[in-house]
Amino acid sequence: MVSSRLQHFTAYIWALRSWRVLNNICYYLDTEFQEQLTFPTIQRNVQSDVLLAIGRRWLSQCQSSHPQCKQSPSSKYNWYPTRLLDVGEEGSTSWKLRVVSEDGNPSPPAAYLTLSYRWGHKPNAILLSSNIASFRRGSPVSCLPMLFREFISIAWHFSIRYIWIDALCIIQDSEEDWDTEAATMHLVYSNSTCNIAASDSANPEESLFRTKDLGLILPGLIESSLFSTEPRPCYIFDKSYWDRQICNGPLHNRGWVFQERFLAPRVLYFGKNQLLWECRIQHRCEVFPNGIPIHWSDKAMDALLETSPADDPIKSGRFPMDTFSLWNDLVQKYSRCDLTYPSDKLLAMAGVAKLFQGAINEKYLAGLWSSHVLTMMDWRVYDPRPRQSTQYRAPSWSWASVDGPIRMCGLSAGAEFLVELLSAEVTTKLPDEMSTVLEGFVMLKGRLIAAVLQHVNPPFATFLTEFSQFSVQIHPDTTDIKLAENGYIRYVPFKLSYQYGENRERTPCVICLMLEEANRAPDSQIQYRRIGCFNFYGQDKIDSFCFEAEIQVFKVL
Repeated sequence: MVSSRLQHFTAYIWALRSWRVLNNICYYLDTEFQEQLTFPTIQRNVQSDVLLAIGRRWLSQCQSSHPQCKQSPSSKYNWYPTRLLDVGEEGSTSWKLRVVSEDGNPSPPAAYLTLSYRWGHKPNAILLSSNIASFRRGSPVSCLPMLFREFISIAWHFSIRYIWIDALCIIQDSEEDWDTEAATMHLVYSNSTCNIAASDSANPEESLFRTKDLGLILPGLIESSLFSTEPRPCYIFDKSYWDRQICNGPLHNRGWVFQERFLAPRVLYFGKNQLLWECRIQHRCEVFPNGIPIHWSDKAMDALLETSPADDPIKSGRFPMDTFSLWNDLVQKYSRCDLTYPSDKLLAMAGVAKLFQGAINEKYLAGLWSSHVLTMMDWRVYDPRPRQSTQYRAPSWSWASVDGPIRMCGLSAGAEFLVELLSAEVTTKLPDEMSTVLEGFVMLKGRLIAAVLQHVNPPFATFLTEFSQFSVQIHPDTTDIKLAENGYIRYVPFKLSYQYGENRERTPCVICLMLEEANRAPDSQIQYRRIGCFNFYGQDKIDSFCFEAEIQVFKVL
């Protein structure tokens, strides 16, 4: 048994007294984590009511002892979604759709649960314009997919009468209803009592409950003398224990689920091998009911959104750097998620954006914030992919315009921008800044340099300009971009940064954006579109590389 566990548990080693980290190996040396290393008895097959009792106990403990979990910036007292599903009391054989504007808020104010799940390819239980009347009259619980039926049983077990499922609460054949409901998605999840995540279910026909593989979740107990003169008992488990339980399933690589996890005050995960819990204060699972040692929950980071009077964003005009860094970190994680419809790229992040906007009071510009536009334009695609759709969804200077993982570079110490932002505008479908983007541009003042590509041998290319010749490694934004030899391109020296050696010697680096000509405006002004970036190194050549060109004003779409 120990050998089978060790193939997955190779990064963390914990002895029975204190802890130390060495080359990504940790071991336990004092009593600080003793409580977390007390493991309950885990069975391979557990009755659903036993699991639900665990989940209810975790929920009850959070509600009674975590006041912070009730104080989300997006939460509103007595707020309800447009529609809810009334599932009655335990044992009810039918459910019905409740339209809050017509039926009124539940009285007295009642809790509701939300569900995160994968739709699958052909969902058969959805709300349509043609069946909304029959759903309001009531429908049998037995006709719902297994996952929805089990979700209802969870609500009954938690003594909660109302639930929200997007497929049954948003009219799926109405674009107008979708636009309206998408704008309030952040409120739907942040005002729920708890979000239930079907982490290992590929579609609504699959069950939430699984038979456990104990070898993949129980820490191994071994004898080790790695940090002592004599062998001592040590627990060993991998450093990505939480992510392996949560993020490696079929659900949590989905774009829409990203914000559901972040916005809900509490999440109960039904994983492949165990039940897990995450709120703003605590995380836990069946194996580690008191929390995984040295794991920090992503949900705990939203405390950074609570700005202090000294960091009043309204007075300062800029939001705190901790909040800025949090946004960049979330964007990077979100960029690794998949979307069925690429056009949802910004919409599926809109709820998180609304949460931030409620705290920082800034203008939102297609994934960027008004006081940090230049800083947030400095992103890079390290694994470029073909565009999944030619449908417009964001300006080329926004990270939301590309598919695949990106890295937000930010502004390092000593760095300075080589361009000036004159204006930035984004037009959206609705007055809501987080609604569908129709167009956008930035007007920049800087050096726009024309070059000929003499040699192209990806990922390297040689540029010839009026002032210099140089070879660099290029980073295209997508694989659809074809850079031909003897073709013309333009680049913009965007930011001067520095790299520091072991002896603190400083080497300058110029980050450049690559642009292509887009279309001519009615006034014959040439407009440009971002297609990639590159870094230029070479202290003795920087002046001829960029500073000898004339400064001009240009527009990037």
